[in-house]
Amino acid sequence: MSRDYHAFPINEVLMAKNLNRLVFSRLFVFALFCSFASHWIAYEHELSCSAKTSSPLPCYANHLWIWAQGFMLTLPGFAAGYTLAKFAPEICVRVGRSLMLLTLAIQMLDLLAFTYYRDRLFSATSAKVVFELGPSLAENINLELVLNASMQCAVTIILCIATWKLSDFVSVQFLRFRFCPSPLQSSVITLGVLAIGVFHPFLNWNETVAWMKRSSDRQPLISLGLFGETENRPNRPVGREVLTTSLPLMALEPELQEREALYSTSSVKSAPAELPDILLVIVESMRHEAISPKTSPNIHNLTQRGIWAKNHFSTANSTNMAMFSILYGLESIWSERRRNDEPALIRTARQCGYETGFFGGASDWGLFNMDGFVCPENFDVFETSDVNWTKSDSRMCQLAQNFLDSDKRTAIETETSGSETLKRKPKLAVLYLYSTHFDYQCDAIDKVHSPALEGRLTLGYSLSERDQVWNRYLNSVRCIDRLIGPLLDPKRLICVVGDHGESFLEDNYRVHGANISKFQNMTPCIIAGPGIEQSTLNCLTSHTDIVPTIFDACGVQMNSDPKWEGDSMRQMPLDHHRTIVTRDYLQPEIAVISENDFTDPATFGCKCFFSLAEWKCFPGGTINECGVLVKAQKQLVEQPERPFSDPLNRWLSQRFVTYGSKSTLSEVAQIKIQLESSDPRLVAQAMKITTYLSPSESTQLEEMLASDADVNHPNERVGTVDIQRKLR
Repeated sequence: MSRDYHAFPINEVLMAKNLNRLVFSRLFVFALFCSFASHWIAYEHELSCSAKTSSPLPCYANHLWIWAQGFMLTLPGFAAGYTLAKFAPEICVRVGRSLMLLTLAIQMLDLLAFTYYRDRLFSATSAKVVFELGPSLAENINLELVLNASMQCAVTIILCIATWKLSDFVSVQFLRFRFCPSPLQSSVITLGVLAIGVFHPFLNWNETVAWMKRSSDRQPLISLGLFGETENRPNRPVGREVLTTSLPLMALEPELQEREALYSTSSVKSAPAELPDILLVIVESMRHEAISPKTSPNIHNLTQRGIWAKNHFSTANSTNMAMFSILYGLESIWSERRRNDEPALIRTARQCGYETGFFGGASDWGLFNMDGFVCPENFDVFETSDVNWTKSDSRMCQLAQNFLDSDKRTAIETETSGSETLKRKPKLAVLYLYSTHFDYQCDAIDKVHSPALEGRLTLGYSLSERDQVWNRYLNSVRCIDRLIGPLLDPKRLICVVGDHGESFLEDNYRVHGANISKFQNMTPCIIAGPGIEQSTLNCLTSHTDIVPTIFDACGVQMNSDPKWEGDSMRQMPLDHHRTIVTRDYLQPEIAVISENDFTDPATFGCKCFFSLAEWKCFPGGTINECGVLVKAQKQLVEQPERPFSDPLNRWLSQRFVTYGSKSTLSEVAQIKIQLESSDPRLVAQAMKITTYLSPSESTQLEEMLASDADVNHPNERVGTVDIQRKLR
């Protein structure tokens, strides 16, 4: 007789009709307690809206359905333990219980993951957070965050221990009173309760699934990745879709390389003899609502004498991609391909005779792959500091002021006399300020909004604390505004812009970088100074417009099209209609935002999977301002018989001249072209997508390659014979 019953007296064990019934009873009781614990975790946590919010189910059905999900998660552990009783009765109960507790722990960890970056524990996002962002996130760990995480772990451990002990106690009482239901009796009772729990959900199953995705952190089944993506994640391309959506971008590669070459060689044709000093202030996590007389009086005054772009979007919801666009004048889709080149802002300024300086209140540029363009080699003066919040920002502001006030002169030879005179070089200062980053720091003098949450914040602040966190954030903006006030000289050309926005649970997210939405991707932009007239722009503007606007205001003319992807805000009509793109950091996604394409006012943009570096392009559907899918669209990619009619294809056709030019060729013919490319990256990608060809298409491709066997293959790395062998 097994002794895996935690010191049950042997006579009590013998009261059980048989070992299987005893094992079943103990596992069954434990499964019930686990499902109750799962329900408590899912229903009672305060990290998001209540489970009752927008639920299509009655209150009792809400509880029963969430409990039923928790019970379903225990079934694999239950089945494993019960099956093991035949082979290893001495450990079967412990194994079954451990597996059930594992699902409980996974549910809690998934809840924490979803709280911090709104994705599942078992997801590509989690892998990126752990393996790529770990070092940078470690810098934001504070005592409160450790205590919060420790408390969550302690609650989970206590819950597991309580579940174990209580189930033991109940099982003992069942045996003492000789109540040991058979597997059939227990199954009938359980199925009856489950039937009640699933009755209402199955009556309106589509509505139930939609609600589950809206409140996925309260659904135990979703914690294990069931029911697909959450509501703001469109389905990824699979099977044949991978092939059909990769080929149009792969065909663009010659144009991409030509554009890169022209961009790198662009030069200044002419520039005025007298150029203003330029100050570019990049404020971390800046929300456009923060521009007000109370919160930011100095910046608000700047809007009264310059261009205020009130519908301005960052090109991404992260600093690395946003700063790339600010300095390069390119959309962030180019960042993986161009981030080690000299930025257009710096190269053009140097050609105009500017002395350049960078002053940053942070120093972790390498962690986010920015050290290829934010580096000493690209600036005449380069000053950065480890994050010390307002102290480091104050120091950077003072260094920028000293740089702009310096009187460094250079010898200029006059055309008439041939003699040399000394002329002060104009200055370009890029100032990056960090105090508005989570956890939003300010000095005591700046606390004008109250009540504001005190102490160090954690990323898991609750809905009830949201308004106090928002006030704390506004106070940090007030601090930045005070620090840059002395720098806003009317004689200087000044641009104040946020790198991206910040979420405060409006889209169910905290901070930024995890979801394309109006709150994470929209940010203010103000440009004022010589050459700038006061105006308010309500049309769409983007970070790509900053470089063209600055040099247009300075009167700089380029020799040829520099391939900047923005427009000068000085030249934009007030009713200008544009299409722009903004990008997500954690996912390979963009949103195409257009002023003309969406008749539904609830529609914010068209979300797509997109990567120029990996030739990925797949439409996901339209989203609202919170980044939630309004309508999934299975296929937006251009077909030969269709005109460019949707936002994604219109943007692609406007941005890339040759987009769609090879769409009249068969997919097999397009793959053959890529296999014969001299670019090994294209060849590797083409080989990868051949796996999605049908058998007849693979045979056709083999025959097409064989017919060219007598012609020297231009690719030195992969020959026709090698390709044919791999196809087979």
